Amino acid sequence: MYIFELSIFNLHIAPTWYWLSYAMGFIVCYFFVKKYLLFKEASHIDSLLSFLFFGIIIGWRIWYVILYNLSYFIENPLKIISIWEWWMSFHGWFIGTILAVYLFSKKYSYKFWKIIDTIAIIIPVAIWFWRIGNWINKELPWYTPYDGYFPMTIQGIKHFPSPLFEMILEWVCLSIVMLLFFKFLRKNEPWIFSWIFLIWYSIARIISEQFRLPDSHIWYLLWTNWVTLGIIYTIPMLIGGLLLVYIKMKRGA
Repeated sequence: MYIFELSIFNLHIAPTWYWLSYAMGFIVCYFFVKKYLLFKEASHIDSLLSFLFFGIIIGWRIWYVILYNLSYFIENPLKIISIWEWWMSFHGWFIGTILAVYLFSKKYSYKFWKIIDTIAIIIPVAIWFWRIGNWINKELPWYTPYDGYFPMTIQGIKHFPSPLFEMILEWVCLSIVMLLFFKFLRKNEPWIFSWIFLIWYSIARIISEQFRLPDSHIWYLLWTNWVTLGIIYTIPMLIGGLLLVYIKMKRGA
């Protein structure tokens, strides 16, 4: 959905709410990381943003292409680079972020966990922008008819606003937890914000998958009416978070 459309000398300008929501997410993360991470050189924050931008976009896209709709992209290979049409995957974003931070840390000799922990604190706020974008674009609806607040009207039919429900779980609740730990622990506990994000987001995502329709070309899996591809891809994140807790407890014992 476009914010506005404008044609100037045969140049068509039509920014979308998607671009705005993702741009706002990047901007919020940028200023937070800049404030709470100490960089050896001022230019390193810009380098980190560049690593993250390309890591997220590439990871996002490749994950979706390969694991969500490979047959379609085999038939339409040029669509792979049509990122303005989106078709993205959060799990690809997650992998892309980890790889981007790892490469940046190696190149500029920073501690990987410090950067990842700092990003984990602010990511719920970025998710807020992304879910608002989903809602405005009328994506990821659930049941109908729906007569409550903030419906998603699709072809004249009101649907349950699943993106707003996800926003409450993934942003409001997770942000409160993150900020409380950040206020009282600051950065004295390595990986703490990472495992909080992994565990909470995973639980929130698994719950929210029950309140949105799965992709129509995939639908439910394993002969059930509740297991989705999103759940399957989220389980490793949950295991990773629990593993970090186990390692922390074992080392502290």
